[in-house]
Amino acid sequence: MIMGRFVRKSLRLLLLYGPLLFIPAFLYLAYNYISSKSPQYKVSAAISLKDVPQQTAIKDLKSKELINSVLDRMSLEASYFFADQPRQEIYPDSSPVKVVVKNLKNGPNPVWISLRATDAHQFELTRGDTSEFYRFREPISENYGTFVVVRNPRVDMVEKPVIVELLSRPQMITILNNDLHVGAGHKADIVQLALVTGNPKKGADFLNALLNIYGGTIRRDDNAAPATKTITTVQHDTIKKSGKDVRILKSKIADLTNQIASLKELEKSAGTTVQVRTGGVDKDQAKIYQAVDSYIKQPVDQFVQVPYVDEIEDPELNDQVNEFNELELSRRHYTAQAQVDSMNRKLMTLRSSIVEQIHAYLRIGQAESTTRPPKSYYEAQVAAKQRRLDEINSEISAAGTAGFTVVKNNKEKTISVAGASSKLVVVEKPQDNVEYIPVNAIKIYVIAFLAGLLFPIAGWIVRVVHRNSSSRRRLTEPGKLDGQLNDFFHVKQVD
Repeated sequence: MIMGRFVRKSLRLLLLYGPLLFIPAFLYLAYNYISSKSPQYKVSAAISLKDVPQQTAIKDLKSKELINSVLDRMSLEASYFFADQPRQEIYPDSSPVKVVVKNLKNGPNPVWISLRATDAHQFELTRGDTSEFYRFREPISENYGTFVVVRNPRVDMVEKPVIVELLSRPQMITILNNDLHVGAGHKADIVQLALVTGNPKKGADFLNALLNIYGGTIRRDDNAAPATKTITTVQHDTIKKSGKDVRILKSKIADLTNQIASLKELEKSAGTTVQVRTGGVDKDQAKIYQAVDSYIKQPVDQFVQVPYVDEIEDPELNDQVNEFNELELSRRHYTAQAQVDSMNRKLMTLRSSIVEQIHAYLRIGQAESTTRPPKSYYEAQVAAKQRRLDEINSEISAAGTAGFTVVKNNKEKTISVAGASSKLVVVEKPQDNVEYIPVNAIKIYVIAFLAGLLFPIAGWIVRVVHRNSSSRRRLTEPGKLDGQLNDFFHVKQVD
């Protein structure tokens, strides 16, 4: 009886307050899921084949044997992420340290390790809560495999921590086979390929290697190759992201608000005497400059968004770093190699100017000062940051209606194949066909909302079934049934 009352009370509370509890909880889980998703890209290519059946080519290009041949040529068992950007996969050549895999044991899950150089000769390897120190190029044998770690001489940020995902050869073949899509084109001699990847340049390298190896396996016929060939390329979608990431903008608002509050506190003590070491620099600004310097020096082929921009007090440097971030975002939308090269040149010029200013500040330092700046200085700083705050709020308002636009293209080109002996011609190069795959946030939030409703609805169903079963038990109890029948027929019992 007590248990029955407890169940009824629990079901009643679930029905009353369930939507208020479960819907926000599931929406919060959906938000965390969307926020944790790594950027994904689709790298596409189209090829033309002469005298090769289309379905045969599709089957051969999807074969695990061909993928294994590509992995023999390319080292893809290790994927790299900077520790402060764990969701953005970087191109292997952009990593300050690289893992040369000798052998990895096959398992159900990838192995994650962290690498951090302690000096030019030694590094720290961390897995889980265990850390060990090794020398570069020293053979490392662990229970998950054998490998060596080498420095990348083309990247000078060797001390920057790097997270590495290690996958065995069978795991890599399975993943690449699932992520590689090969299908028929709009003509009988056209085959389309698409690979979903976390780093577009890495995906383009894989497709190029795949096509090179496959083209070399086709039977050659020197007399069959025409001098030129005109082909209408397969229609494809270029997805361009408009607007800005509202989450990043909101984090900037929080930073600016804190900075304004700090400046107002300093304003109260304007003109007071302080002790500053002769020839020293502002410690907080020096840390910010050093952080910006480490980001700005990343290779030009690596997507970079420099943080701490709004904390740079030098207005000229602040504007230049903001411009650098804007150009980086614009570069992601370009698909033509000529556009990318032009943007890279602009970025390299701007980067040189920024690095020069940073080094000049850190080298020369500031003159000795024994008094805080006047009140007007803090007022100007607060006003400047307030203007930036207003600009960001305007950007957030504009970004509310921003989304993704789809541009459809249908091109015709003439390809020179003079002297070619292979029957494979690359119509659309992988590096020219990169699409950003957006997360379908609306769909995920709708599913989370419905899941939040499911539990209260289930509680309501259980409560109705429980109430009906209780009613049937009361009707079938003998004493109560006799009384109900006597009342119904107006029968009086005679002693």
